[in-house]
Amino acid sequence: NFNVFKFFRIIFNSLINLGAEKDLANDWIKVRKTKKATNTKTAFNKFVKQFEASGYSINEILEKCIEKSWSGFDAEWFKKPSVTTNNGIGRTNQKLMTYDD
Repeated sequence: NFNVFKFFRIIFNSLINLGAEKDLANDWIKVRKTKKATNTKTAFNKFVKQFEASGYSINEILEKCIEKSWSGFDAEWFKKPSVTTNNGIGRTNQKLMTYDD
């Protein structure tokens, strides 16, 4: 007998263990529930793998997912600013790349 509440609690606790703020974890779970996203261990593990590949904090990822109503996440949607050089002078490209760009 699958208990949805128990599974959401597991996801919540897992997000907290990754360093997520409680409000962000709750809000992202609400986004997933509203979008009727499938809640499986596989889906959550893929989210964690993509978060780890992104180079951003879990809170930055959750904020973007909530803002964009993303039920999931791919590191390619959210890239770190790149550093380019011009005659040895470092310059940072401050544009945040998102899936919508």
